[in-house]
Amino acid sequence: MATHQSPSMAGSTRRNRWRIAMMCMAVLLLVGGLTPTAAAAALSPAAPTPAAAAGDSSISGQVTDALTGAPVEGACVTAMVPQSADAPPNVTACTGADGTYHLAGLVAGAPYTVRVRQADSVYLSEYYGGGHGEDWGTIVFPADGQAVGIDIALDHGGRISGTVTDTAGMPLAGVCVSVSGYLPETDDMAIDSDCTGADGTYSVVGIAGAELYMTADDRAGPYLPVQGTPDGSILVVTPDEHRTGIDYVLEHGATVSATFVDSAGAPLAGVCVLLEPVADWWFGHEACSDSSGVVRSAGAPAGDYRVVFASSGFGIPRQYYPGTYDADQATIVTLSPPDTAELGTVTILSGGSISGHITLSGGADPSHSCISTTSTSGSMGFGSACVGSDGAFTLVGLAPGTYTLTVDGPWDQDYLKTQYVNPVTGSTEVTVSEGQALAGIDVTLALGGSIAGTVTDEAGQPIASAFIRVYHPLTAENPWWPDSANLYATPDASGSYLIRAVPPGDYLLEASGMGHVSEVYEDAATFNAATKVTASPGIPTTGIDFSLAVAHDLYVSATVNGQALAGVEVSLYPDTGGPAMPIGTTGDTGQLTADVTAPGSYKMGCHDPQGRYPDTYYFNVPDLASATSIYLSHGMQFHASCLFSATVTGSITGTVTDAITTAPIPGAVVTAYPVDGGPSRAEVTDPTGAYAIRDLPAGDYRVEFTDPSGRHLTQWYAGAASQADAWIVTVPTQQTALDAALQPALGSLTGTVTDAVSLLPIAGVQVHVLGPDGSTVSESSSAADGTYLVGQLPAGSYTVHFTDPSGRYAEQWYAGASSAGAATTITMPQDLAGVDAALAPVRNVSGTVTDSATGAPIAGVTVSLTAVGADTATATATTASDGTYEIAAPPVGTYLVGFTDPQQRGYLPEFYSGATTAAAATPLVIADSSRLEHIDATLDRPGSITGTVVAGGGPKERVCVTVWSAEGVPAAPEVCVASGASYAVTGLVPGTYRVSVVGPSKQATWYLTAGSYASATPVTVTSGQKVTNIDITVRGKAKG
Repeated sequence: MATHQSPSMAGSTRRNRWRIAMMCMAVLLLVGGLTPTAAAAALSPAAPTPAAAAGDSSISGQVTDALTGAPVEGACVTAMVPQSADAPPNVTACTGADGTYHLAGLVAGAPYTVRVRQADSVYLSEYYGGGHGEDWGTIVFPADGQAVGIDIALDHGGRISGTVTDTAGMPLAGVCVSVSGYLPETDDMAIDSDCTGADGTYSVVGIAGAELYMTADDRAGPYLPVQGTPDGSILVVTPDEHRTGIDYVLEHGATVSATFVDSAGAPLAGVCVLLEPVADWWFGHEACSDSSGVVRSAGAPAGDYRVVFASSGFGIPRQYYPGTYDADQATIVTLSPPDTAELGTVTILSGGSISGHITLSGGADPSHSCISTTSTSGSMGFGSACVGSDGAFTLVGLAPGTYTLTVDGPWDQDYLKTQYVNPVTGSTEVTVSEGQALAGIDVTLALGGSIAGTVTDEAGQPIASAFIRVYHPLTAENPWWPDSANLYATPDASGSYLIRAVPPGDYLLEASGMGHVSEVYEDAATFNAATKVTASPGIPTTGIDFSLAVAHDLYVSATVNGQALAGVEVSLYPDTGGPAMPIGTTGDTGQLTADVTAPGSYKMGCHDPQGRYPDTYYFNVPDLASATSIYLSHGMQFHASCLFSATVTGSITGTVTDAITTAPIPGAVVTAYPVDGGPSRAEVTDPTGAYAIRDLPAGDYRVEFTDPSGRHLTQWYAGAASQADAWIVTVPTQQTALDAALQPALGSLTGTVTDAVSLLPIAGVQVHVLGPDGSTVSESSSAADGTYLVGQLPAGSYTVHFTDPSGRYAEQWYAGASSAGAATTITMPQDLAGVDAALAPVRNVSGTVTDSATGAPIAGVTVSLTAVGADTATATATTASDGTYEIAAPPVGTYLVGFTDPQQRGYLPEFYSGATTAAAATPLVIADSSRLEHIDATLDRPGSITGTVVAGGGPKERVCVTVWSAEGVPAAPEVCVASGASYAVTGLVPGTYRVSVVGPSKQATWYLTAGSYASATPVTVTSGQKVTNIDITVRGKAKG
């Protein structure tokens, strides 16, 4: 008897059971009462279920380097049936020096996937026919005694390494670093990992791809996992590259501790704790109780949790702390790292059980038959088991609730999947309560039939990539497309397929294959023409063979009024642009098949080269612009039609050239207007100037020739300037040749340039006409009255740029723009007036510097603008030979204007206007567009006062002379000399002064002999003047 609670899901067919099992993995973790480790174990056979017997089929081949083609030694090749409850054991063999391997003892008909991996190498793990990640690739079904040959080339990967430490910098052992990377060339994921050693280092090899995703996980706790790279960046590792220094620092998490006992108080081992956040979706690490029932789950982040209990031995149902199946009744536990939450002793609920027997009709051995439960009441219990030869099973650890039971027979036989039905009530549901042992649930499986055959191409070669689908027959409710019977198969390498466990009845079969035309048995294109296939219990239905034709990308049929039309030329027009792509001509049946060189979106056009019918485009529209795009790819099998109408047509062709140079005019538009009204038809000339308007209904037309670029004048055939004067062209069924020579178009610009402030005209302004690339096409300058003219402009688009060579005005683009990007575009040809400009004056300070004595201009004087309160000048200028200066475009602000002579010719510094100090200077206010003229200066040379001083005490006495300004302050430092000596006070600016002398008596004597400043005689000094003979006798006597 098998007692088994592993939740392996049985599929509708034996070969698909493993696929459904893997899809259910995530569900089991949530509702099946399983831990991650338990779920993994659940997807492999559990004792005492007997393993499938080894067979005599085999797989062999060679493993090589994808870059060099060299054999790879030491690569281990594993054939496995992706986890199923009754899967045969894996078979592994490693390559020798020649790269070859041999996998023997494989079970015939089992769905094997083949994986190659070389440990600790640069090679990426590979699945045959698949990728480098979780795609299991092509499933191989070895036939009885068949030796399958499979060669695999390994791609190169890179390496990522680093160190994992805690927040104190101590290395952490046992932390697993996982890397997954997207491989765009194969649209696949490559996945690998490595766990740290005692020194905290890791090295993940055989990994490559764009946008690598990494995690660092302390699976045993107590450290919190890190999602992504340490710095949050995206890594890209190329083949054979080694990225080092990818280091992680893990923080300590919280811990949950508990002791588990059963209802009798005995300790329970193997009960695991999972943490379910209240506000998130994170389960953390698995931790299970030891033999004393004690468990510690470490490494949880801070937060509120529901604590989930599940058994690694599958003996108990999933439940919540402190002992409930209802999540809403669970006690919320708050965790705060690095603290431990002590839950104490917890009594675990045991749930109920279901037991019974599985038998096969006819008394066959039921070994490998499997039963599974599905909850219909939302309970958290789930169980499955596979039986031995006695057919007995027991499903334990089921949460209270109602369930349905599904039973599958052995995967290599034809017994039909059956749902348990209560023989008394007819109900498909069974109810389990807490602690209940529900027995006597017995199920007998009926024998079904099988359908087998081959799938080949028309040359008899097997199509291993084909897919066979089984449908129920058509009904009155579904007369065109039948309902699926949910039975499928793929052929093996020989093209043979087998569909097992088919319920008795009639079916329709369809085979399809990449690059081939789908076919309904027997050799039918539609289900209405199909031949029914009958499945009978225990009787194989064989010889259901398919021969598939090679598929084309496009199937075209051309008709006129419903009749096939041969000789139609068909072209494709890429949606991305480019010339038409002719793909062929329809045959006698009006049919054409074609294949595209590159997948993409196209429009399709159909042309009758005999001119009998107007062109038509898919889907039944007269022009390319209105056509419907179709996406074509290899083996797409798209069906499109060319629908023509039986209208008599003709065409107009010709060439359009330049009347002066005779050069062709590409891009000219030629339009035919029906004389009696109706829609016009237009075509565009090609690079040679040629055009063709085809499929014109017979009639009278006037034809117009225009150049959309505007470089030529519009013309009507033949050489007319207007439609009224155009010749009438009659279009019969033959071609009509019409040429045109177009006159070039020229234009002109006129306008006036004025001062934006004074509104006065400005002469000498340069007017530049610029082409689209910014180069000057033509230019002129404004006259004394501000007007200008630019003529002989070819057709095109232009901008106009105004500049003042004198720099007095700011540049401007038409119309009133301050930059080329904002300029208004002017289109020629035309005689355009009023292209005016009002230029803003540029801020400007100017003036003249002269000698105050002679009035002569002074060259080389430095003029500086210094903002009020500033220490350095904002702008400077130097006077010219005529004494003039100009400071252009100074910043807006208030300034002091200073004048200095750097040549040291004896001129005194000066401030505007006429001040000798900054404090006395007149500030100059500069506003936007200010033009401040006549900011002049007359510079003085310093003067002096000299004379003799006599003191009453005799020649040995020392006296000091001071020159006083009109403001009553010293104008220069005092000069001290011996009595009777001459003195000289220099550096005096022009002005009126008073002179005082102080002798030993410390009493001041004022020139001439006054006793005070007020009564002193004034002395006048002009620019550069030396005033002499200012002699003074000191009053009073020296004290002896």
